[in-house]
Amino acid sequence: MAARLNNAEWDQVRHNLFSRDSSLQKLALQRISAWRDRCPKISSVDIDCMADLVRCQVRDRSGLLNEEEMAFVRFVSLITEGKKKRKSRTMKTGAKKLKIPEWLVDVRHRATHWKTPPSLKSLRQGCEAALEWLKEEYWAKYKETGLKRQEGGILNRIKKFAMKSSNLFIDVLLEDGFLVPTVEQLEELCCDTSSSASLTEPRLPKRFLRFWLPLLKTVSSPSFIQVFLEKLFMKQKLLTKEPNGHRAFYIAAWISEVLLCNRKKGVRRKDRIFSWIRFLKWMDLISLCLDAPSISMPHLLQLILDDMEH
Repeated sequence: MAARLNNAEWDQVRHNLFSRDSSLQKLALQRISAWRDRCPKISSVDIDCMADLVRCQVRDRSGLLNEEEMAFVRFVSLITEGKKKRKSRTMKTGAKKLKIPEWLVDVRHRATHWKTPPSLKSLRQGCEAALEWLKEEYWAKYKETGLKRQEGGILNRIKKFAMKSSNLFIDVLLEDGFLVPTVEQLEELCCDTSSSASLTEPRLPKRFLRFWLPLLKTVSSPSFIQVFLEKLFMKQKLLTKEPNGHRAFYIAAWISEVLLCNRKKGVRRKDRIFSWIRFLKWMDLISLCLDAPSISMPHLLQLILDDMEH
């Protein structure tokens, strides 16, 4: 089953892999093995070579390694040959293109073709250089591109579910711990948890809003927005007994953020949940708003009336 690799986990494994502590490196190798089971798509020549190189370092420090076991020979061969676009390109040309030090190719050639193998010292240096290349050319770049691709796949699956079962999907989002955050979640995102937020014109903390934007933008559609607003107002009606409470504030703030998407000024484009909402059942929203009296109701009603003019 594919699972999401978050940045914190990725950074921790990266730190352990390139440490000088063999116990931390072993932990990193265990996590990589688990990733292969959970997310087969992340396995690649690069990550396989990196695991082999680190495994060799751990064995070398334990005195269990001999010269023939050094994995950097495999690294040079697979990386340069596996990424060549033309079969006619030489290994040195491929290495130069990939910014791999030329001397690594020379050591690899000696290890595979010469009668006298390179010294263990040369092999250790080659292993270090190969890991440094992987650290800069693969590990850092994969975090920027690979994790984003993986996240995109997850969002696509969520979108399909939201299209089939939008009511159930929104009901889950409106449970505590999701669109209505806990205090611990707000602290984790470094959001203000004080009671200074405006109840008359509620707005979401920027960090919290941006945390949810990728998901909400993915499932955005006129029908979803309509159902989303209706359920927010119905949820607000149920909270009339706690008008100044934490949940009431966040429900009203989400309504406000959705309606503010129609504003040309005052809301940055990247902070908008949806694009301009032109066709909604405005009279139904007015009825729902009036049926859920709260401190924020005048503000929300004004937003609806302003949007109706468009």
